[in-house]
Amino acid sequence: MAERAHATDEVRPGGGERLLRLREVQQKLGISRGAVYDRMANGTLPRPLQVGPGTVRWRESEIDAWIESLPRA
Repeated sequence: MAERAHATDEVRPGGGERLLRLREVQQKLGISRGAVYDRMANGTLPRPLQVGPGTVRWRESEIDAWIESLPRA
């Protein structure tokens, strides 16, 4: 089942920082689901927050900081 990507589905705990779904992390980084989990396993990508049973989200600020930390080509 595909995840919906609607502005109304945006997760902001207490109106604060945006939390990203796996699909959003994949799109932002341009990598596959498997690559996200591989990079988490080897410690090169921030780990997600457990926000519910079987539900995780990534802090957008942590993903953005990770992107900025990558070496420039």
